[in-house]
Amino acid sequence: MRPFLSRREILRFAGAAGIAGGIAPLYASDSGFWNKKDPADWTGAEIDQLTNKSPWAKQITVTAPAEGYGRGYPGGGYPGGGYPVGIGFPGGMGRRRGPGMPAGQVYKAVVRWQSAKVILDAMKTPLPEKMTNHYVIVVGGIPVNPRDNRYGSNDDSAQSNQEILDRMKAVTFLQPKDKRDLQPGVIVQQPANYGDVYFGFARDLVTLRPEDKEVVFSTSFGRIPVKVKFNLREMMYHGELSV
Repeated sequence: MRPFLSRREILRFAGAAGIAGGIAPLYASDSGFWNKKDPADWTGAEIDQLTNKSPWAKQITVTAPAEGYGRGYPGGGYPGGGYPVGIGFPGGMGRRRGPGMPAGQVYKAVVRWQSAKVILDAMKTPLPEKMTNHYVIVVGGIPVNPRDNRYGSNDDSAQSNQEILDRMKAVTFLQPKDKRDLQPGVIVQQPANYGDVYFGFARDLVTLRPEDKEVVFSTSFGRIPVKVKFNLREMMYHGELSV
C-alpha cells in the first residue's frame, strides 16, 4: 500500500466528503470585525474566531482509512526491502500492527492561510524564515508521524519527520481558479517534530487577485486526504486581498 494518496485520489475522496469552505459564503468581504476595529482592540474570542473559523481558517474533520494500515507486504516490508518512514507503515503480513495511524481514528484540524496579513496581525507570530515571499498554508491537528513524541523529540525522529514532509511536496497543490497550479517549494513543521505543518508556495509564480474568485488547497497526510477551498472575495482586509 502506497504511503500517500495520489492527487486523483485526494480529489475523489474530498469530493465524496465535500470540500471545506465550499458551501455558501458565511462572511461578507467588508462586514467582519477585522475591517471595523483596530487589531489592538480585537478580543480573545474574536482572534480565536479569525484564526479558527473565518475566510482564512477552515475547520475540517478527517478520518484515517480502514484499508492499508497494519497489513503490510509479505515478508514484513515494502518492495525493495525495509520500511519507509512515515504515516501508516505496517508491521508486516501476519505480524503485530505497526506504528501507523489506527484505522478509523478521527482528527479535527484547522487549515489556515497563515501568510495573510490579517492572520499575522491576529497571531503576532512571524512566518518561518524560509517562507519569506511565500503564500503559506498551515495545517494543524493531523500528525505527520504517529510515532512522534509530543512531549519531547530527538534528532532521529526530527529527521524522519523531515523525510515525510519532503515526500508530501509531490501530493500538495495550491490551485487558483483558471491559473497554474502551485506546489510547495518548502514544507516545515513548527515546533519541529510535533507542531503544525507549514506549506510555502512561491508568490512570484502566481499573483492572486480577488477576481480569481477561489483557490483550492489539497494535500495528503499519509492516506488521509485534505482539501479546502478559500473564497478570495471574502479575504479582504482594509480594502486589499489578504493572502
